[in-house]
Amino acid sequence: MLPGIMVNVVLATAVNYGIVLKWESDLGILSRLLVAPIRRIAIILGKAMASVVSSIVEIIALLLIAWVLGIGLTQSILGALLSAIVIVIFVMGAASLGMLLAIVFRNKETYTGIAALIPGQAMFVSNSLYNLDQMPTWLQVIALANPVTYAVDLIRRTTLYENFQFSPLIIDIGAVFLFTGSMLVLTSLLFQRMSQ
Repeated sequence: MLPGIMVNVVLATAVNYGIVLKWESDLGILSRLLVAPIRRIAIILGKAMASVVSSIVEIIALLLIAWVLGIGLTQSILGALLSAIVIVIFVMGAASLGMLLAIVFRNKETYTGIAALIPGQAMFVSNSLYNLDQMPTWLQVIALANPVTYAVDLIRRTTLYENFQFSPLIIDIGAVFLFTGSMLVLTSLLFQRMSQ
């Protein structure tokens, strides 16, 4: 369950990162950013990378707890590197999703309610807690559309198994990159429209 816990902890932090846009809007910082001669995608990428830093701290804390509890992880450098890359990319996508929600839902209460729902639903409709083959067919279909499923699968394969095959990992990496790319593009487009 450790890979599922790791992904869902960083997902909750990253999705709620959109509240920063709300604070910056209230303080007038956002209006200054919007008039600056900076590409909107650069602003979104910068904010998404800021959420990566806090997520790395959370991952390190979780790994320390796992080590204290005696949860064994493989010592593969390649597996650890792949997991780290996927977590960083996934967090950027989740933070972009949080910012997208902050742009769409202007009311803080509405945004907070929606952002609070996402991590729990994403965890239960993925392979975080149980394998896909243990789910009913209709739930498997939904889980296969969930980017959390692919992030958890990659981390599980690369950190818990001594020998892992690359062919399933390509699908996992592709799905996470697709999620993050689409979230970055959508958020920057909405951000652009917001500044006009």
